[in-house]
Amino acid sequence: MIRNISDVRRCASQLACAAIFVLPVQAQTVQADIPVLVPITGFLALEGTSQRNGALLAIKDAPPSLKIGAEVTDTGASPEGATMALERSLSRGRVTAVVASMLGPQMLAMMPVALESKVPLVTISGTADITEKNNPYVFRFFPGDAVAKRAQVRYVLEELKKRRVAVVYQTTAYGQSGHRHILDQLRKAGVTPLMEEGLDVTVKDMSPVIGKVRAANPEIVMLHLHSGPSALFAKQAAAVRLEAQIVSGSALSQPATVALVEPAELRGVCAEA
Repeated sequence: MIRNISDVRRCASQLACAAIFVLPVQAQTVQADIPVLVPITGFLALEGTSQRNGALLAIKDAPPSLKIGAEVTDTGASPEGATMALERSLSRGRVTAVVASMLGPQMLAMMPVALESKVPLVTISGTADITEKNNPYVFRFFPGDAVAKRAQVRYVLEELKKRRVAVVYQTTAYGQSGHRHILDQLRKAGVTPLMEEGLDVTVKDMSPVIGKVRAANPEIVMLHLHSGPSALFAKQAAAVRLEAQIVSGSALSQPATVALVEPAELRGVCAEA
């Protein structure tokens, strides 16, 4: 379903609350350790900071009978950074659950460690593979790409009734996962994109890809980018008055992303949430 702008901090709050409520209910104070292992630096800093803030807000509002330790560790942007952070947290003693990174490659790297240690990981990562590995210690509190991309494609085809589509996606695991599911859904509807372009997360100048979109002359540009690149694409598309309407993934529904863009630059933009 396509909805209005939502706050990713609320999702992260639900993650932490879920971890809290798996604890046994007792009359006495219960001690819990819920490390928050998220990317606060690197290309996913916007999303990671929101995830951290939401988790800490939920933990702050926990019932008085719960005494919760919630040490925050920056996982950066590499899979190794995430696994090292998880192993350090586990080495310090019993861990109740982990608020885990929303970055797909980091989650995939952490999952074997969590399985071996039998520690739940709660995440809002959309990367489809995360819940396709039969790991009983992974709990996703956000629609995966198999669900979200179906909604995004149906909105374009059924609500907007458009079939001339361009697809711009990130070359990360998250981007490739979303791209694959978008293509699957379009193919089932008999639609072939007029153009497809993968972007590295380091790309700042969107003019080359916007030029390719314009040359293909689609009615819709389907974006599946991280927050920073999504904001850059929207801003630069508005600056050159790109005729095609943008229908974005969830990144453009996050308040931290919207804050980077002027309201006029979002005119006509739709985002899943």
